[in-house]
Amino acid sequence: MTHPNLIVVATLLLAGCAHEHGGKPAFEFNRADEHVGWQSLRFELAEIAKDYAREKNLTFDFEGTTQYLRITQHGGLRAEVWFLHRPGDWMLTVEIDASGKVVRHRLEIDKS
Repeated sequence: MTHPNLIVVATLLLAGCAHEHGGKPAFEFNRADEHVGWQSLRFELAEIAKDYAREKNLTFDFEGTTQYLRITQHGGLRAEVWFLHRPGDWMLTVEIDASGKVVRHRLEIDKS
């Protein structure tokens, strides 16, 4: 089943209301985004990512992290949720498809 909030995002992406990321339209959100709908979507996707990390026993401390969300079209609608304490620290990125299933994750040192 497709996540209803991701259907709305897909409509916006197809309408061209996004910027480019790797040659594909993308939306990026962070804590500064105050629209309630986006906050709700970001919260839901973060919970999917955190549940996945627990299920896979990934060693990552979510406490005190900044969370980011990017919606892209990588061969279909995808959400990338990433968690970071500060630049140069470990960063967890979880990629989620439109049905809410985790496609892959990356645990790496942030190089920004």
